[in-house]
Amino acid sequence: MNLKRVIYVCNFAANYGGNFLSSLYNVAKKLSEKQVEVSFVFPDNAIGKNWEVNLEQFNVKYVDFNNSVFFLNTVKKLVTDNCIIHTHFLNEKSFLKLGLGINKFGFKNVNFVYHEHMVPSIELKYKIIGYSGDIILRNSYYIGVSPAVKKELEKLHFNNRTFLLTNGIDIKRLNFEENKTHKNNNILIFASAYYRKGTDLAVEAINSCRLRDKVQLILVTHNPVEAQSILEKHYGLVPKFVKIVPPYKNIALLYQNSFLFLSPSRSEAFGYANLESAYSGNQVIASNIPGQSTLKNVPYITWISKNSVSELQKAIMDAYKNKDSDNIKQQKLENNKFITANYSLDNWTIKLLEIYKKISNIKN
Repeated sequence: MNLKRVIYVCNFAANYGGNFLSSLYNVAKKLSEKQVEVSFVFPDNAIGKNWEVNLEQFNVKYVDFNNSVFFLNTVKKLVTDNCIIHTHFLNEKSFLKLGLGINKFGFKNVNFVYHEHMVPSIELKYKIIGYSGDIILRNSYYIGVSPAVKKELEKLHFNNRTFLLTNGIDIKRLNFEENKTHKNNNILIFASAYYRKGTDLAVEAINSCRLRDKVQLILVTHNPVEAQSILEKHYGLVPKFVKIVPPYKNIALLYQNSFLFLSPSRSEAFGYANLESAYSGNQVIASNIPGQSTLKNVPYITWISKNSVSELQKAIMDAYKNKDSDNIKQQKLENNKFITANYSLDNWTIKLLEIYKKISNIKN
């Protein structure tokens, strides 16, 4: 099949585009260079978002995703023969409904791609939806962002329908200062999903050791009121070493002003921030769990057991001792080289285009 158009249907309206939109922008540019038309469909509450990347050079539509008639008609007007419809953050029932609806119009060589960003549930009802969908929507395919996600997708779909596409990061947005010295005492954690991200473990690990008077835990969250409430309920007040801040559009600034990044998560699909932090020259401590452990090939990440406050505390104390070491600069250089070679958006784009090629050559 000679691919003519790719339509990205994204149920995404976050305030910051981050790696997600940077990835789509990168692949859209590459497709355009190959004379493939690119369109985007976003929910109407994404209108006016001041995203870091400008997609307006492409055909961008906004629609109420909850209005199934308008939603289907909006996508249908963009579809051509020899087309791929690639969805993000759509649930499988909506994906299946969209695919069946578009197929009724009789377009030739249209394929549907469902991009799974989180570890999916494998409850029986989801298995029924998955395998039924494979049978009645034969031109559907599924991408997992890590081996752990792909493994679970394979429990919901036929194996020849699933692909692995490990996430990449936008290195360009990590413009760090070459003379970074790590003289500050800031420790960074992303905590919008407070318990899933293991924020409680991080706070307790620091609170119960002598570093509580020497470091500051920068707790970045979209839900500051919730974080404050949880801390006050557990400790009576927000501990002095904790600073709750909203997300920064300039993510590089957060990394530049920290010496350590914590990701003691209880569940993850991948782990963007671990890569970004390591690339930016920070020490990184991460829990050894499916999804996140995909990054075990990255040098110098310290791995700890899930739910282990004691291991986390020891790793934090070791990182504090090492923060001014001359070895840190060399580790940063090695991580820069490794991450650029293995996790850049250009690599991610090449792999996605290879998946498109495979899908386009499959006869349904």
